[in-house]
Amino acid sequence: KVVVGEIGSACWGLSEEAFAALAAQTSAIIHLAGLVHLGKGYSVHEAANVGGTLAALRLAFEAGGVRTVYASTTDVLPSPTVMPEAHVPSDPLLPRALPLPGGGAREGG
Repeated sequence: KVVVGEIGSACWGLSEEAFAALAAQTSAIIHLAGLVHLGKGYSVHEAANVGGTLAALRLAFEAGGVRTVYASTTDVLPSPTVMPEAHVPSDPLLPRALPLPGGGAREGG
């Protein structure tokens, strides 16, 4: 069953009752939703990407610890090699991104 909701809202926009009913019917979760906007900072992405993932984990817990599959992109920051004209606004998390050979970025220290 595919559940349609608002990834950036608490309980994905479902009421607490609807979220609990969904948990009672859930045997597995595949969480692939997220928000990517290269022109915006972390604060724009937090509700959908962090809050949405926390809601998926809460659902898994309330469903009795069901199997949960989560996938995210590893290449959301423009690479100067691939997109030399790209401008990424300053964001406190960006200095942690390290370039990968051939483009892209990964989280680093």
